[in-house]
Amino acid sequence: MDKDTSEIAKLTERISTDPKSKLFVPLAEEYKKAGDIEMSIHVLTEGLKHNPGYVTAKSFLGRLLLEKGDLAGSQKEFEEVVKAIPDNLLAQKKLGDIYALQGKSGDALTHYKVALSLNPKDEETASLVADLAAGKSVKDRILKPKPPAAPDQTAKPRPVPPSRPGGK
Repeated sequence: MDKDTSEIAKLTERISTDPKSKLFVPLAEEYKKAGDIEMSIHVLTEGLKHNPGYVTAKSFLGRLLLEKGDLAGSQKEFEEVVKAIPDNLLAQKKLGDIYALQGKSGDALTHYKVALSLNPKDEETASLVADLAAGKSVKDRILKPKPPAAPDQTAKPRPVPPSRPGGK
């Protein structure tokens, strides 16, 4: 059993003995790491039934739903996060993104301005605010792929295929 599945099994067992446990968030993270976003969303949704006010879980669910392309579902989760914690920077920025993608520039501008007030040195958000205020669309900037994250140093090294004769 590899590390990922053993961690999933361990967390699943602990949650089964205490369904109200907040360990569902680390379990959802393990499923996401394993590449199973659907299961990660399912785990978060089920866990939130027992912990409806758990803002960290709502934020994670909002990010996953946005990644999956479910703008309405993501918006609902981030709206609840902002309702509970108005100065949540991530939720404000994501709501700005969601509204911009929906073509609701005024709403996007409102959330980006809040995010910028929380982090005035954020040049990207300042640029989004300026462009929206000037009537420009920012959809293409939100949809552009993000640069790949730094490699996970805890990841297992990938096997190197044997070289072919002749060095090619």
